[in-house]
Amino acid sequence: GQLNHQVTENELRISELEKEINEQSQELIQVSLERDRLLERTSVLEGETDLTKSRAAHLENDLNKVATENLSLKAQIETFRKELLDHREKADKQILSSDTTLNEYKAQTD
Repeated sequence: GQLNHQVTENELRISELEKEINEQSQELIQVSLERDRLLERTSVLEGETDLTKSRAAHLENDLNKVATENLSLKAQIETFRKELLDHREKADKQILSSDTTLNEYKAQTD
């Protein structure tokens, strides 16, 4: 009787332990799946980071080109401004010269 009782208790304990092992196995599978999902997400984020870095580099490159063009345009504007001043000075001298000539002509005809 005592031995039978002991065997039944051991069988119950084994049954409980098997149930516990099954539950822990299920948990382990869930944790493993979650880990795989996180690794995949990390991989995607790393890819996006690389893409963002690449875009940033392109934008910086574009910005440098624009800055260079800007300097070039400023230099051209400065050149045009000087040329305009030169033309204006020449025109003013020609007008003065014309006025002088006209005044001399008027003086002769009077």
